[in-house]
Amino acid sequence: MMSNYADKWLEEAKGKVKSTGVWITVVSALIVFAFIVMMITALYDVSNVLQH
Repeated sequence: MMSNYADKWLEEAKGKVKSTGVWITVVSALIVFAFIVMMITALYDVSNVLQH
């Protein structure tokens, strides 16, 4: 009986860890993408300032 409970708990914990990992990966990817967009925007702004 205790082993069944432990197995069930382990499977639930694995599912929670997996879903948390997916969310962390998505959020990290969005942050990296936003950083790249900001860097490109900054490069264009610096380029425009230097041309004028």
